[in-house]
Amino acid sequence: MDNNNKENGSKYKVTFISNDYKNAETGEKAEGLTIIVNGILKEGLDKIIRESNGKYKTYAEVLGDAVFMGLYKVVENIRNGVTDDPTGLR
Repeated sequence: MDNNNKENGSKYKVTFISNDYKNAETGEKAEGLTIIVNGILKEGLDKIIRESNGKYKTYAEVLGDAVFMGLYKVVENIRNGVTDDPTGLR
């Protein structure tokens, strides 16, 4: 899946690769995602790591926090009836 803002071209493209997995012990199914880190995403993550005073050392650490902070904000917006996209990317 590509999240690509048409106005800004491929500069803002993020590539996700999705795979389905099954826990061998429990049989529970889960979706695994791979994020290709390049372009402006890489630049942004590198800057966060550089300027984090050691809090972040890897892309995974930054993205983990970003996902949870973002999910919190999405849920908050849903609860408050906010339906527009504040980022302007969708």
